[in-house]
Amino acid sequence: MKKAITILLAAVMITSAFAGCAGSTNSSSETTAPTTASASAETTAPTEATTATLSQTDDAIVDAGLKVDENGKITDKNGKEVKTEDGKVEVKTEDGKTVKVDANDVKEANDNKKAASSSNNSSSSKTSSSSSKKSSSSTSGNKTSGSSSSSNKSSSSSNKNSSSSNKNSSGNSTTKKPSTSSNTKPKTVAVTSVKLSKSSLTITQGKSSSFTVTINPSNASNKSYTASTSNSNATVSCSGSKVTVTGKKAGSVTITVKASNNKSATCKVTVKAQATSKPTTVTDDTKLTHKQIASESTMKKLTSYVNSYFSDLGFVYDTSLNKNNSGWLYSCSADYVGDYYFSFNEIKKRESESFLNQLESITALDGLTFGKDIQYSDVRFNCYYQKRSDGEYDIFFCYG
Repeated sequence: MKKAITILLAAVMITSAFAGCAGSTNSSSETTAPTTASASAETTAPTEATTATLSQTDDAIVDAGLKVDENGKITDKNGKEVKTEDGKVEVKTEDGKTVKVDANDVKEANDNKKAASSSNNSSSSKTSSSSSKKSSSSTSGNKTSGSSSSSNKSSSSSNKNSSSSNKNSSGNSTTKKPSTSSNTKPKTVAVTSVKLSKSSLTITQGKSSSFTVTINPSNASNKSYTASTSNSNATVSCSGSKVTVTGKKAGSVTITVKASNNKSATCKVTVKAQATSKPTTVTDDTKLTHKQIASESTMKKLTSYVNSYFSDLGFVYDTSLNKNNSGWLYSCSADYVGDYYFSFNEIKKRESESFLNQLESITALDGLTFGKDIQYSDVRFNCYYQKRSDGEYDIFFCYG
């Protein structure tokens, strides 16, 4: 009887030992049946290596260097915004197909690329760990083999759960710190300011000058910028951090440099008139200075030409008409700004044709058409000029 009780107690103790080992290898309520196979027949659960893969569309997006900036805009490999149609851009896959993708597709493709890289590294690490565990278990006896198999499961579970606790050699409990994911999105660094090497420039018409652009901070995520002019007195071109300004017309212009998040800086530019030698002989085809245009001799010659032009068309010239007793159209010498842009022949053609077009438009508003409902000979006219206090000349074309 004593012998039977002793055997029974030994069986209970052995069963108890396997149950405790299984409980320590799982953080959940899962129960693992003890193994009784010999070391040569040991079965070790294979470690599954999960490798993220990229689709052909993801590959096409990554190969094109497309990304999404902090404003949700699709940018190219140089950080410049890509023009989209309905929020989408086209990419060509390896098999030659054209696919339209939006910002979400671009972001997902880049995330998949990072995940694939991280997964491949993780897979290599798990394979190495699995080999080490197999080598350790193969040197154990029958009961040790079962314990080693459980130990491998515990180690695998511990790797997957970065916050699980293990006991050290002293029996004390130690806690692993959570691991940092390798595919954490880098922090976006916003532009804080835009600085220009020059705040003002003076250039000659037809000549160029430049300044450099600095985007702060130096580690800003998007250091792209645009440069624009406030008017047509100058043009700009950009190359790297250099902005070149070319004078087109005499006058002033403001150059505005703007970063991707609308931080900006300006440069004031003065364009001087081109120094051109005055022609010795002035003809009707000679380019005139503004002072030559805004002169009584030019105004007298211009109004005389206009009166002859309309008389030749059949209009009736009537010197009694003025802006106080008839309808009238208006022009001014101040419309011809700058030097050496217009000749007298260009001015007379412009003025006479402009007056005729305006007169025909006014008649059309009354439902009448010259040559059909009304004749040129039915209209009286008179073109004359008046000098203003600022030295410019007003030109009046009166009709009735």
